[in-house]
Amino acid sequence: MRYNKKYIAKKIDDPLPPLPEDERIYFNVPYMARDFAKYSHCGFDPKKKLWFTGSLNANLYALVRLYGVNEATSEKAMQLLREKIGDITNQDEITDDGDCT
Repeated sequence: MRYNKKYIAKKIDDPLPPLPEDERIYFNVPYMARDFAKYSHCGFDPKKKLWFTGSLNANLYALVRLYGVNEATSEKAMQLLREKIGDITNQDEITDDGDCT
């Protein structure tokens, strides 16, 4: 399916809704994969230099499997993450040390 340029520009330029600091799920995204994170509706935190998203992101499961959760993620965000994808993966797979095994 082909999209016209106006549709793509609108989707890319739309800012993310404001997300409280304690609900951000941070990922260990390498520099070379920044475009995928951007197109997966992730935001970039310039202070922590990490990519983040909320628990309502449709690509959350794929992002966790690809990049792992960074230890900068708060306990509240980890709880939201477990509630969102806990039925898909075992809760022991999501850890605070940036590993997703």
